[in-house]
Amino acid sequence: MRQIPHIWSPMIVRASAGDSLGYRRGGAQWRLGVMDPNITVMKTSHVPMLVCEEAYRRNQKALQAVYVANGARYSTDPHFSSFAGSLSIVQNGVMTFEARYVGALFIRDYCDAIVTHQWENALNYLYWEALYGNYPLIHNSPLLEGAGYFYDAFDAQAGGAALLEAHTVTHKPHWFPE
Repeated sequence: MRQIPHIWSPMIVRASAGDSLGYRRGGAQWRLGVMDPNITVMKTSHVPMLVCEEAYRRNQKALQAVYVANGARYSTDPHFSSFAGSLSIVQNGVMTFEARYVGALFIRDYCDAIVTHQWENALNYLYWEALYGNYPLIHNSPLLEGAGYFYDAFDAQAGGAALLEAHTVTHKPHWFPE
């Protein structure tokens, strides 16, 4: 068995978003993107939704909108709608469930930061797209612990704290790993 490095190039991002993908500090309230595909337990929006809920409970004024991409098709599922409906961020109309989008375009047009979660799948092209565009990435990937804002495993409280920490940064830091 031979290991090879994770391969990624900004060529695809440039082809879809051009040179317009680039973080610009939003207003006092952030628009967040949750873009996990919701196709397996390894990449589901449940934990990012809890991370956003935790941040919202701590500081409602920090969040303008949370877009759960890839969530529209599940919004009528009894389990998913019961779970989502129990969150105050959904009850107050801050979190919505959207269709599937091209990552770089969605980030560019709708997001001030990305909140994500993985389980046994620590590298994801979405992470590279967000970091390449210099967007705050709130994540739990141990392979990218030095980039973006890391929270451990399934700890939504730590994720909420990491999200609010990212929100307090007033300068334009460089999140892409060196």
